[in-house]
Amino acid sequence: ISHVFRHRIPNTSWVASGMVVNILGTALTIFMIILERQGIRNLVTVGYPLIFMRIGILADMFFYQVALLKKWHHQEKQLAVEKLQSQLAVEQLRNDISRELHDDIGSTLSGIQLYSNLAISQVFAGNVQETNRTLKGISKASIEAVNRLKDIVWLNSSENITVETLFEKLKDYTTLMAKPISIIVVYNFLSENNKQILPGNIAGHLFLICKEAVNNAVKYSDADTLVVDLKFEKDIFNLEVKDNGIGFDMEAVTKGNGLNNLQQRATELNSDIIITTAKHKGTSVKLISKITR
Repeated sequence: ISHVFRHRIPNTSWVASGMVVNILGTALTIFMIILERQGIRNLVTVGYPLIFMRIGILADMFFYQVALLKKWHHQEKQLAVEKLQSQLAVEQLRNDISRELHDDIGSTLSGIQLYSNLAISQVFAGNVQETNRTLKGISKASIEAVNRLKDIVWLNSSENITVETLFEKLKDYTTLMAKPISIIVVYNFLSENNKQILPGNIAGHLFLICKEAVNNAVKYSDADTLVVDLKFEKDIFNLEVKDNGIGFDMEAVTKGNGLNNLQQRATELNSDIIITTAKHKGTSVKLISKITR
């Protein structure tokens, strides 16, 4: 009883209250019996010595029923909340997939459409070299669209994305991007729990942030070395992608979709992303995120 009242355990205070009343009723009944044996005779001690015990038992039963009803009501509310949360999670997933398809796939397909129209006009103009260059661009964009679609499917279909699985996926992508232009990639991976399962939305944002940073480094940095540094300790995820390339002027550069997407994804993780760069001094993209389970 003391434990229940001290820790305020939900739906048990009524049961404890019933027990208290029952104990008091029993104690009063015993007291009435003692009084009767001591020669104190009245209506209660002689005629109804068990009245307090019976009241205590009835009160105990009543409070227990109240506790059951309140617990049932609480469980119904919890089920309703869980159902609503599940519906919101599904809706959020749909919105995330729609956004990914619109941002990643939609823009690429629009580019393919424009290049296709350009290729048609170049064919009619008889410009073979320009047509070949345009068709190569279409082929490259198509491959990127397929790879992006695979990533979206992987992120939304994998139920158990662990820290180790995420790192291996990032390693495969970085190697695939860096190999054609002979960039040396250095991987540093430290985790206190490789098998820690990451929530799907968190894993998705971490993967896409790293992917965007790697993509920018490969395309624009003119670097020969790329370092991907990941650490996961005490529920803190440290991610850094840095290169030894030409860098850029943060004040002069116009923020495109790449930098905006990095900032938006960091915001959705309730984290800050730090981009450190200067001309001819390389670029570092760093994220520190608290993983909430």
